[in-house]
Amino acid sequence: MSASFNAIFDLSRLDADGVKTVLTDINLSNLLQQIYAEIEPIALQKGLEPRLRLSRNGPICVRSDVTLLGRSLRNLVSNAIKYTKHGGIVMGEIARGSQIEVAVYDSGIGIAAEHQQDIFAEFFQAANRERDQQQGMGLGLAIVRRSMDMLDDHRLDFFSREGRGSRFSITLPRAGRIPGSYVVVVDDEPRVLQGLVELRIKGFQQ
Repeated sequence: MSASFNAIFDLSRLDADGVKTVLTDINLSNLLQQIYAEIEPIALQKGLEPRLRLSRNGPICVRSDVTLLGRSLRNLVSNAIKYTKHGGIVMGEIARGSQIEVAVYDSGIGIAAEHQQDIFAEFFQAANRERDQQQGMGLGLAIVRRSMDMLDDHRLDFFSREGRGSRFSITLPRAGRIPGSYVVVVDDEPRVLQGLVELRIKGFQQ
């Protein structure tokens, strides 16, 4: 009941323009690791195989609203677990130039073609026609859609085949740098190194 109330409250705030977006540089890799740590025991308890795929080139940073992005990804992963009985789920990040794609795959029941245009509507659950409240209220994807619509340069996509699973993805802009990251400069010229030290002392932090 508490989860259902929170979902209704979140959707109401989004519809009433009660949420103001705050764009910051976000370490996406860290965020995915946090979400994975939350959902891994839930997936394992259900007998599923969860996997997390991060970039091999180091942490990826994106420009987004951390609250809206985090809530959207958690909703996508929760849906993947909810509608997957066998197999597993995968959450991963893919760098595509100035854009980053974060995707959630599952081997679940999939979505029939006739229902795919309705899945982002409030209270719609193609696999829960008897309104079993244990499966939620059908607000997760509606919240994801509203959240992505509020953010410029964010795109929500999905592909699904009935009985073959689903893939939901969010494409968003890459940020310039990762908060808290370091750059190591190696030079054999003492005067160059001393100049860099002096720039840092004067407040040059980039």
